[in-house]
Amino acid sequence: MPLSAAASAREILTGLHEIMAGRGSAQSKLDKVVDLIADAMESEVCSIYLLRDNKLELYATHGLRKEAVHVTRLGMGKAW
Repeated sequence: MPLSAAASAREILTGLHEIMAGRGSAQSKLDKVVDLIADAMESEVCSIYLLRDNKLELYATHGLRKEAVHVTRLGMGKAW
């Protein structure tokens, strides 16, 4: 039975709290965050990009090649 939107949001928030309160490097926490969100949304791909030097840098991904993390950069305003 699918979760309601409120229950799904609660599940994600609880998971985020547990991840952030736990031990581990910032990178391992970001990796867990994308896994949590992808699983909760039943998505094949979930990625986190951070803005650095006016470019978006891939910091964590679920579903894309892990080797692309910290290598892939997108210019601002570029089409995906």
